[in-house]
Amino acid sequence: RELNGLYSRVNEVPADIDHKFTFAYKHDYTGWTMALVAATPEVQASTGRKTEWVLIDTNKDDRFRHDGDQLIPGSGRRWSHVHRTKNSEPNPNAGTAVASAEEDDEDELPWQVIGVGAEHMMNNLKRHFQFYTHEVQRAIAGIHLPPKPRGGVSLESGPPQGFKTP
Repeated sequence: RELNGLYSRVNEVPADIDHKFTFAYKHDYTGWTMALVAATPEVQASTGRKTEWVLIDTNKDDRFRHDGDQLIPGSGRRWSHVHRTKNSEPNPNAGTAVASAEEDDEDELPWQVIGVGAEHMMNNLKRHFQFYTHEVQRAIAGIHLPPKPRGGVSLESGPPQGFKTP
């Protein structure tokens, strides 16, 4: 899942993301953004909060949201899938077919959100992840794997005692 991983604080966000940002954090590898932003009037009316946390994908679409007015967002079901649209124009050539709605997948929600306040701890986590990624790539490439066990030699002369064939 592209949203999983470490997000580092950034002071600038792309100008074409349509939000007023309070805080923004960018994923170190995927480019997703987690941000505390000014809530739209509709969100303010439904939540009573002036801000909301959003997870924004690489297409600059809000994918998940969490009530704002707090320094660190919660996790799990406190987040929800975003179904709002932006800049959508009706297509007169679309026809009359009706799309079937898919149920939101709870497994996609951010189930663990932790604020790491110390820069040295964040750097330590980044180094550990880089090492992990490096080791995974080496294993995929077959580098420094343990030798294969030799096959074909068995010390057993028959089935285990008491074994009955079906």
